[in-house]
Formats: sequence, structure tokens, C-alpha cells
Amino acid sequence: MEDAKSICDAYNDIAATCCKFGGILEKINHISPIESKGLSLLDIKCDTMISYLLNVSYLILKKCNGHSINDDETRERLVNARVILEKIKPLEDKLKYQIDKYVKASMTGQVDVADKSRYRANLKDLDSDVSDGEESNEGPDEETKESKETKKTGIYKIPKLAAVPYDHVSKEEKQKQLLEAAKKRALNSTVMQELKESYSEQPLEITNTNTLRNTLTNFRKEKERYEETYFTRLPVTKKEKHRDKLMSTLTMGNFGSEATRFEDLSALSGRLPSSTKKRKKSGKITKKKSFKRRRTF
Repeated sequence: MEDAKSICDAYNDIAATCCKFGGILEKINHISPIESKGLSLLDIKCDTMISYLLNVSYLILKKCNGHSINDDETRERLVNARVILEKIKPLEDKLKYQIDKYVKASMTGQVDVADKSRYRANLKDLDSDVSDGEESNEGPDEETKESKETKKTGIYKIPKLAAVPYDHVSKEEKQKQLLEAAKKRALNSTVMQELKESYSEQPLEITNTNTLRNTLTNFRKEKERYEETYFTRLPVTKKEKHRDKLMSTLTMGNFGSEATRFEDLSALSGRLPSSTKKRKKSGKITKKKSFKRRRTF
């Protein structure tokens, strides 16, 4: 009895669903041509999804009736529809901005005036004859170039073209960003660190730090550790010899340049630091050989 009752309920639900689908189909058939115009990609997606659902419902019906679906063509149609839907996903992501813009315009009933993509050039307004002539002239060369590139790689590359909003940064915002970066650099400078240490109540730690010397000692320690673990002696390269020379020159004689170095702290007062650094010229300067004339007697 319970099975018969559940079957009757399922039959009633199926009948109600069929009535609902009948009304939806009538609405779809009576859509005006203006409303039917849209993105062709979404049309393909909707048609494929409808065929996929119809084939799935047909397979469920066959299984409920106890029929076999092993050699049924519906399975192949389902696989084909599934592949199409999966291939549409990346294309839909590329058109996401355009789809969102159209959906927003349809919901609000007006176009966004502040949308910056509205100010792009309309290609339909250009002269068709000129464009056709240019395409006919440039067509064979472009085809040969593309065919050569595809022959070299053997892989078809999809052109990365998608409509995205342009984030324009004004001159004032750029100046503000530069000023904030300069403030951060000035606060992290050695002068500000020394001022902070002089006014703090913490005990002062006196250290003699040199970044170049620290890097050289770390490199030497790493080399010794490698030689001790692998029982090998690494050869001394020209770069290492140059580094050893630098280590020997790093004495207390360089203290004067460190003491007389002044950093630009104008960013703390709200002014941009002046960039007075000159570009280094690349390449070696070679002197021209001069030939002297000799007197002949």
C-alpha cells in the first residue's frame, strides 16, 4: 500500500511539473525578436543545458521503466553536451565584465554614465571600403605569419582579449603614493633610528655593523660548512678574490664617509625628496690613439 501511495504521489508531481514546463515553453515560443537578441555564447549555453537536462530526464525514465542504457545514443549526446559546457566556462569568464554590465543595465533600466568603457571608439562608424581594402591587403601576410607561428609551436594560442575597466591614477594620487613611500623610507633611515635610540630609556647597544662585511663573512662560513660536510676543497674564483680585496679595504678609514653621510628627510615635512642622482654611463671609456708626425730630413 505504501509503495502504491508513493507511486501515486510521484505521478501527481510529474503531472504538475509537466504543466509548469508547458507554460514555460509557451512563454519561450512567444518571445519577441528584441528580447531574443543577446550574447550568442549564452544562447549556446542555454540550448546545450536544455538538451542536457532533456537527455538526463530521458535516461532516468528508461531506468525507472527497467530498460538498459548501455547501448543508448543518449549517453553520447550527454557526453557531447558536457564537453561543450566545460569549454564554455573559460569563455564566459572572459565575458564576465560585459555580461555583468548588461545584467545591471537590464535590472536598473539605464546605462551607467560613469562607465569608462562607453568612451571607446565604435568600429562600425569607420569606412567599410577602407577597412575592407586594408584587410584584403594585409590578410595574406598575416595568414602566412600566423601559419608559420603555428607550424613552429604546433599549439593554437587563444588571443587574450577581454573588456576590463581602466583604473586611471591621477597625478595627485601618484604624488600622494610617492610621498607615503618616501615617508616610510625616511622613518626607517639610520638617522631616525639613532634619534629614536637617543631619546629612548632602553640600554644602548653599541655595535659595528657593515652590510658588505656581513655578507662576505656569511658567504665564507657557508663555503666552509660545505667543504667540511662533503670533504672537498672548492676552487677560489676571481669573484672571491675580488671579495677578499674588498674585505681588506674595509677598515676604519671608511668611517669618515659614513659619518658625513646625510639622508633626505624632507618627506617628513610633507615635501617630496629631490632626486639629484645622475645616471651612470654604461660602457668603458677608451682613449683614442694619437699619432705624431715625424720630421724627415
